[in-house]
Amino acid sequence: MTCEDLHERLTELTEGTLPTDACEEINRHLAECQDCQLVRQDLEDLARLCREGAQPTTMPAEVRSRIQGMLAIPDPRRPAV
Repeated sequence: MTCEDLHERLTELTEGTLPTDACEEINRHLAECQDCQLVRQDLEDLARLCREGAQPTTMPAEVRSRIQGMLAIPDPRRPAV
């Protein structure tokens, strides 16, 4: 596995969506490549910061009302539900 191959699959590794054999191959590469270890750590740190910084938000009532109003207007291009 090359560094480029690893970079293409690193997000999948972090998300836990890779097959076992691919994980093993990546982990072998990571054991030998300090540059890729740093890239992986950066990606994991970024994901952690995004999770920690994520604040639940709510849509302002005025915006919600305007959207509901627009959705209530019949549009012949929009299929009926």
